[in-house]
Amino acid sequence: MNSLRPQARDLFLRSIHSRAPECSVIEIVGSRPTFDCSERTMSMDEVQGYLKARADQPTFRLIRFRAVKCSEPVAQEHQQFAWIPDILTGLGIDIYLLGLLARPGADFMALDRALPGRNTCLNLCANLHDLCMIGSYDPDSICSTCLVWTLPTADEDREYEYIAEFMKQNKRLFQSRFFIPLCFLANEMNSALRHAGARNKADCGLLPDEDNADEWERSRAALRLARRRFGSARHMANALRKLFGAYDSQRLSAFSAPWSPPDAVRGTEGARDAFNILEPGIAPASSDVEWALQEIDSFRASWPRKDMHQHATASIEPTGAAVEVAETAEVDTSSTGMITAMAALAMTMVFLLGMLFATSPPNQGSEKGAGENFWVAWMLAVIMLSAVLAAAPWPPAIPQYDQVKSVLETARRQWSERKSLRLRSLASGSEKLEGTCD
Repeated sequence: MNSLRPQARDLFLRSIHSRAPECSVIEIVGSRPTFDCSERTMSMDEVQGYLKARADQPTFRLIRFRAVKCSEPVAQEHQQFAWIPDILTGLGIDIYLLGLLARPGADFMALDRALPGRNTCLNLCANLHDLCMIGSYDPDSICSTCLVWTLPTADEDREYEYIAEFMKQNKRLFQSRFFIPLCFLANEMNSALRHAGARNKADCGLLPDEDNADEWERSRAALRLARRRFGSARHMANALRKLFGAYDSQRLSAFSAPWSPPDAVRGTEGARDAFNILEPGIAPASSDVEWALQEIDSFRASWPRKDMHQHATASIEPTGAAVEVAETAEVDTSSTGMITAMAALAMTMVFLLGMLFATSPPNQGSEKGAGENFWVAWMLAVIMLSAVLAAAPWPPAIPQYDQVKSVLETARRQWSERKSLRLRSLASGSEKLEGTCD
């Protein structure tokens, strides 16, 4: 264990560094029924002297550092927090807990540490989404100290302000050893419920589709963050329940020394009441978030099928257009073939007739006799002409014949209507002229 403490110190100094030279400090001092709560800003050097000073009365101290946690430890140690290990040793906190702050993932730990010549000191450590915390409770002096490193996230200031406000409103409980974990449990519950509010879209009947897909994706991310927060809250509630059980066992033990003063006992009962209000709401709210996530995932599962259908429909439309183009091209090709055949027929008829006249029999009184093969050529020409005329693609066989025919009929009908209208206008003009002459 002694070898692990230097490693934890080294990991902490290489993973977390400051991004602001000043710190925020909240202090609660006094005894029942008077409590004094103050808030101020200190520099790093002032905070070191402030934490080293021994309090002469029950005191609660919260120090906030604005920090950055590296995803991977850097090669060189950051010196802004090099004084932290010595301060924690003086507060009775195990240095090993510093290494837990540098680890990825959410975690919470509460344990009693035995100190020579003193009562057990409660050590607290939390590695959460927006912040890291390490603290202690000394039952001898009834003093609590909490160091908080807020990380650069969107909810950084909101998280700290909620914790600070909760501590101010419940300052009567600050003498209890459960005050610090209770504050952070309330913050995790508040953050989880705030993120879980994204599921109200489903309650309002707003279903995900292509138009609001981005909005639903943001809601899904918020719900997943709420699930993580509820997991942290559940872990903290279990640790608090164990602390309450250990506290009750020690109080009921006949051989246990009365290590808790009356003020702390009264504060503990108030903390227990607050815990009994917060803890029962974790399970139903967490189940509600899981149901909302499953609902969104089921809707999202239908999107690929719908997109696939749209892509298939879109691919069918070009295919239909291609078929229409092919049919049109086929019609044009056949029309061209028909026109070519008609032209060939006309040329054939012209040349056959010319050949017919060229090989016509001579006059009976001519000196030159007729060709011996005249009648053979004439018969072949007649047969070929008859075959061509029989196989000729006449106008009704042309694909555009019906269209051309309808256009011609429409033009003929319009021309007839204009002609009849002109005749009626001439007739009415003549009648008017005759009436004027009369």
